[in-house]
Amino acid sequence: MREVRELIRSLGFVARQELVFGMHVHVGMGDPEEAIHVSNAMRPYIPLLIALSANSPLWRGEPTGLSSSRQMVFAAFPRSGPPPRFNDYADYAAVVGQLEKTGCIPDYTHIWWDIRLHPRLGTIEIRICDAQPDLDEARSLSALAYSLTARLARALDEGERLPDHPHRLVEENFWRAIRYGLSGELIDFESGESIPARARLEQLVEWVQPVAEELGAAPWLAIPERNAAERQIARHEEGASMEEIFAEQVRAGERVGG
Repeated sequence: MREVRELIRSLGFVARQELVFGMHVHVGMGDPEEAIHVSNAMRPYIPLLIALSANSPLWRGEPTGLSSSRQMVFAAFPRSGPPPRFNDYADYAAVVGQLEKTGCIPDYTHIWWDIRLHPRLGTIEIRICDAQPDLDEARSLSALAYSLTARLARALDEGERLPDHPHRLVEENFWRAIRYGLSGELIDFESGESIPARARLEQLVEWVQPVAEELGAAPWLAIPERNAAERQIARHEEGASMEEIFAEQVRAGERVGG
């Protein structure tokens, strides 16, 4: 509670409106340099994780027209959004050190990028996903994040070429995923065309599958017929009240807990 009060004192209105819930996945890294380069390589995949995990189409009792309104609410935080690209760990440490030295942050945990290093734990922390009401979908998201991180680490270790896509195009996919979620389209960087987000996710699952099998994560890799945002939107369009929709989310969690 003390940390919450300090956050509100520091950020004011931005922190007070922050009634959103995310799902964070930590993946252990071999060393700081590996962590930096994997973090760089993760950036183009952020929109895919948003599209799959979108679960916040309603905000303060109203439909927002977004699949993940949480992303836009949290965007008001400083030092949020996709992480910048760093040359190496020393480059990252210099930026964090400057922020600490000038009093911008007390420590690195006050950097809220979508993907950030957590040196104290030796992990990459993937923070982009909305919280999930269903345990199986939470497991599936965790399995994908884990397998993707490991697949990128292996690619870097083996010298596999990982394309460096233009930030502006990645940013466009970021918006498309927030707006349309799993039912929308994303820019396919290889063809230069738009393709369904679901098709792009299927390609991603196929790419990480061999590593997922080695890690034991493959049984959990799945793309649902509809994600949580689509289910909420459908219920709202059927005439269900906000109370009914949220109660259904709670009951789904209770069934899992039981």
